[in-house]
Amino acid sequence: MITSNGRDGSKMILYDSLHTTEAENLKEACMNVIEKKESESGMSLSCIFEQFRQICCCMDSFEMDMAVNESLLSLMQHLERNASGVEGLFINTRSSESMNSCVSLLEFNEKIDYEKIDVLDLAMAFRVYVEKNLKAIIPVKVRQSVIEAYKSNDEERKKVIISRIPFVLNDSHRIFLKSLKRVFQSMQDGVEDVQRKMDEVYEVFGPLVVRKSEDMFDTSTSVLKQILVDLMNANFDELPKSFFSAANGIQNGS
Repeated sequence: MITSNGRDGSKMILYDSLHTTEAENLKEACMNVIEKKESESGMSLSCIFEQFRQICCCMDSFEMDMAVNESLLSLMQHLERNASGVEGLFINTRSSESMNSCVSLLEFNEKIDYEKIDVLDLAMAFRVYVEKNLKAIIPVKVRQSVIEAYKSNDEERKKVIISRIPFVLNDSHRIFLKSLKRVFQSMQDGVEDVQRKMDEVYEVFGPLVVRKSEDMFDTSTSVLKQILVDLMNANFDELPKSFFSAANGIQNGS
């Protein structure tokens, strides 16, 4: 693994430098803390795969999501390059026909001719596609835990969970959220009323990224919105070594 210095001078681990087993150890350690199976400072980890199967519902943290395909990631890159200063992005559309055609291309993982489709239609197609096809971006048990923390206004639990969510996602969902973060950042360039604009966008995507399960129907949109706001400010690339705690071999620097 590769380390860097954090803002406070502490050693940070670069996530992309982890070997597969190290990443799996990290995922399990983070899940244990999120679900309060172990304390943040002292975790006892057993067999990686067997225990993790019990932790994650339907194995949604191991499986890749085929909906995060090349067509979708290409569209997100295009939106990142062209979102600056555009009013009504993800809110308005110019042509329903054009937008629906783009959704179909995304679903079949086909190449999109960006020159022929207005950026508003592209953005709305992205929104519709995510709503239809990406229904488990965050593992259900993590969603339950983070929603509970926000509804009870437990500031410490909020920080503990949000900071670990990037490292319990499967690779496709992690890539998706990192790309979404860049799109949102580019939208804020050259805009006068940034707060109003981003409030609208987060209100749209909060319920799409942080999906409510059947036992969460009383959760307000404002809670889901704030979870996404905080998640988009989380560090997806680096993590403190303490996140591993007693994970196999990591605490000894192996």
